Amino acid sequence: MMLLLTVLVGGISCQGKAPEYTTATPEGTVKLLFDAYSSLDPDKIVNLYIEETREEIRPATVGVLGQFQSIRIVDLEIETISQTEATAIVEASFTTIYVEKDGTPGRFPFHTVEFHLEKRGGEWLISQPPPVV
Repeated sequence: MMLLLTVLVGGISCQGKAPEYTTATPEGTVKLLFDAYSSLDPDKIVNLYIEETREEIRPATVGVLGQFQSIRIVDLEIETISQTEATAIVEASFTTIYVEKDGTPGRFPFHTVEFHLEKRGGEWLISQPPPVV
C-alpha cells in the first residue's frame, strides 16, 4: 500500500522554464504523470493510463490526492529499462515532499518505481499501475 501511495503522491518541482514533455515517448508520459500529481489533477493522471484501467484507478487517485495541500518531487531520475515498438518499462527514482490537508509536512525517502507502458495510437500510456508492496 505504501508504494501505491508513494506513486499516487508523485509530482514535480519546477524551476525556470520546464521542457515540454509529451506522450510521444515513454519517458515523457512518466514525466507528465509526475507533473499531474504535482498539480493535484486526478483527470490528467487517469488519462495517462490505458483506457481499460482508468475507471479502476480513478477512485484511489481521487482519494489519495484529496489528502494533500501540495506535492512535489525532488531528485527525479527517469530511465527506460526496456523498449520495443509496442511496450516499454520505465523506472522513476525520486523523493516525494508533501503537505497534508491539515498542514502537516512529510517526506517519502528516495526510492524507485517501475512503470509498464504500451504504445496506443501513437501515444505511450501506462498499462500497469506499479505493484503494491
